[in-house]
Amino acid sequence: MPNDVITLNALSKELNELLENARIEKIYQPEKDEITFAMRKNGIERTLVISANSTHPRMHITTEKKENASTAPAFCMLLRKHLNGGSITSIKLLNCDRIIQIAIDARNELFDTNSYFLLAELMGRQSNIIITDSNYKILDAIKRVHLDQNTARHILPNLAYPFLSQPKIRLDDIKSLGKFFANNEHFTKEILIANIGGIGKETAKEILSSNKPFNKLIELYNIYESKQYAPCILHKGDTVVDYFITPYKSISGEYKKMPSLNHCFDYFYRIYDNIERKKTHTRKLYQLLKRLQNKNQNRIKHCNLKIAESEKAQRINEKGQLLLANIYKIKQGDKSIVCYDYYNDAEVEIELDASLSPSQNVQKYFKRYAKLKRAKEIAEGQIKPLYVQKEYLSSIESSIENCQTKQEFDEILHELENLSGINNKKPAKKKIKPSQPMHIKIDGFDVFIGKNSRQNVEVTFKIASSNDLWLHTKNYHGSHVIIKGNPKKDTLVKAAAIAAYYSAGRSSDKVEVDYTLRKYVKKIANSYMGLVTYINYKTIVVKPKQPDELQQY
Repeated sequence: MPNDVITLNALSKELNELLENARIEKIYQPEKDEITFAMRKNGIERTLVISANSTHPRMHITTEKKENASTAPAFCMLLRKHLNGGSITSIKLLNCDRIIQIAIDARNELFDTNSYFLLAELMGRQSNIIITDSNYKILDAIKRVHLDQNTARHILPNLAYPFLSQPKIRLDDIKSLGKFFANNEHFTKEILIANIGGIGKETAKEILSSNKPFNKLIELYNIYESKQYAPCILHKGDTVVDYFITPYKSISGEYKKMPSLNHCFDYFYRIYDNIERKKTHTRKLYQLLKRLQNKNQNRIKHCNLKIAESEKAQRINEKGQLLLANIYKIKQGDKSIVCYDYYNDAEVEIELDASLSPSQNVQKYFKRYAKLKRAKEIAEGQIKPLYVQKEYLSSIESSIENCQTKQEFDEILHELENLSGINNKKPAKKKIKPSQPMHIKIDGFDVFIGKNSRQNVEVTFKIASSNDLWLHTKNYHGSHVIIKGNPKKDTLVKAAAIAAYYSAGRSSDKVEVDYTLRKYVKKIANSYMGLVTYINYKTIVVKPKQPDELQQY
């Protein structure tokens, strides 16, 4: 994506127009590398997010609401101390680089006004959020860079902020840029990127597509003040690919116009940042789930092996009976005996232990028979619950895909830890409120979707009434979905498409979804949370769709 100085320059100007003189009312840190500011200006509330994520660093106004930690981290507390109640005086690029500077005036405990700079360094792996005083003395950073780290820039409290040097031609140095283009005839993307600071490969390609590359560069850098400013999202098919300050003629695809560049950032990163965050939250879950699934599979394999071995038990019992009938023929020290097998009407040779007496050899066969018989009974008693557990673990795998918030992931982690016998001895500092099932409206009907086992139980057995419609995918693990009331077929089809989306069949073109009245759904006694049986159902076939595609407010 062209998240370069060209884009950030337009973004900073747009943010300055929207947030200049805005009052900071609340500050949160929902992620370890992300800060959100709740602001108010002229009666309008806006939320500004600044992320120093190494994969997707960004800064923009957002409509997304993330769950906040019960205890604020130290950096968040510092920001609250200095910036709460303050007002933004300006937002601009710092030194024409990928650093957006927010100037803030705020009062301290003695009601004296102090000035601060909040610096959002949006530079990939080196991204950071830093607060300094008016003289650029660092108060702290969301990512401290210590003296023993192998870098020339150290970010620590009380140090002077280390401004980045720019060895390349700055985009606001019109005179040097003019000389550069006048003294060169042949350009490539690599030449532009190597000599001009702050342009990405997409922007370099767009500049070179023009007959007047110098004019094109200046046009893009100053685009916010021009009629060409047209923030947009690039689609290729159903996939969101990129965002731009204006449609780039050099890059093909379907451009969707957006109201502002902030809308582009929010739309784009809501998709891709959530994917990255989800990977982080689910890594431990999948590791623990994999261990449980392997353990379950090994136990099933062991039980099947015991059952297979027990098939020999009847023949061992027969040999014991034959030895008992011919015990008078056995002598101490014999290694085998040949006798008539009246079970199969044939002669048979039976092995003996030469160190045992005749009666002990007989008892050995009967004991082995009894052991195999008991092993079969135990294995048959264990294998059915193991297959139920296997299904339950598969349903948890589907739940992990469905969940989005840290709270929902923590609930699944608690389930898996209970299954694995992990005992978390640390007492909870604060009782955490359970996560809530998804609630949307379709054609005026309330629809509830459970995204993990606990939510499925709540949706089906607490929220739903006996005559509400209950939906679940037929051949896939997935969410329990409830439609309150008596919907028409069109509403049922839409809800079924959502049930299919929140299931293991999400990627399929066609998914069978069963539906029945809630009163026909029963918990499986003495089984795992969320596992049910149901009767009197019908089935429809739908294509999975996200709630955003179907719901109406």
